[in-house]
Amino acid sequence: SNEINLMQAEVAAMRIVHEHGLPLVPQVQFADFSRTICTGNYFFMECLPGRSFSSCRDELTEDVVNHVHYQSGQFQQQLKNIHGVDFGPLGLEQRFPSLHGLIRFLIANVLRDAENRSVDLQLSHADVLVRLEADEALFAQVQTPSLVHWDMWEGNIFVDKGEMCGIIDWERAMWGEPLMDDRFRSHNQPAAFLEGFGQTRFTPDEKRRIAWYDLFLYLTMVTESFYREYEDIQGAISWLRPLVADAWAWIQAA
Repeated sequence: SNEINLMQAEVAAMRIVHEHGLPLVPQVQFADFSRTICTGNYFFMECLPGRSFSSCRDELTEDVVNHVHYQSGQFQQQLKNIHGVDFGPLGLEQRFPSLHGLIRFLIANVLRDAENRSVDLQLSHADVLVRLEADEALFAQVQTPSLVHWDMWEGNIFVDKGEMCGIIDWERAMWGEPLMDDRFRSHNQPAAFLEGFGQTRFTPDEKRRIAWYDLFLYLTMVTESFYREYEDIQGAISWLRPLVADAWAWIQAA
C-alpha cells in the first residue's frame, strides 16, 4: 500500500535533486505518464558508470569502503537541506502536516498489508498503533520536511575507481526526516557514514525515532517477502524476526 506511483515518484525525486544542484543522480532524459504514446508509463535516464557498492565491496580495501561510506554521509547531509512544505511520499498527492501523521499512515498500511496476506509479524498490531499515538510529541520535534531517499542501501550506491559516483532507485523518496533513511538503521550504521553526515551521536528522542523507523523498515521487509514471493522466504524471515523483536522491545522499554 505504500508502493504507489513509484515511477512518478522516482522521476520527481531525481528532478528535485537536480534542481537543487546535487551531483551523482542520473539525469531524467524522457518521461511520460499520459499513456498516449504507449500503453504504459515510462522514463529514460542517464546510464551511470561503475558498479553497485554491494556487488564490489568485497573487492575494495577497508579505506576505500570507509571513504565511500563517508561520501554517502556527505550526500545525505546535502539531501537534508532540500526542504518541502508538508510530509508525505512523492508518489502520493496526499500530504501530512506532521511527521507523526506520515509515520502513522505508513505503519498502518504495512500492518494492513500483513493482515491481508495473513503474515504473522509476531507482535500486536493494536499495541503498535497505541504506542505510536503515545509518541506523537516525539515526532512533533521535527517541523521541517526534508527530502529522504529512504532506500539508500549499498545496492543503490554506485562506485567507480574508489569513489561514489551515483545514487539510483528513488522510487520510495518522501518528504520526511533524514533519520528515516536506510543508512541510519540500527543494524547498519557505518561510523564513516555518520562522520560524513556530521552527526555521530543521537539524543534519546532521536534514538527513539530511529527505533520507530527501524520497526517500519523491518515490518515492511517481512511483509513484502510474502507479496514478492521470494524463493527463500524463510531465510529472509529468519534474519528479520530478531530485528523486528529488538526494535519493538526497545520502543516498549524506552
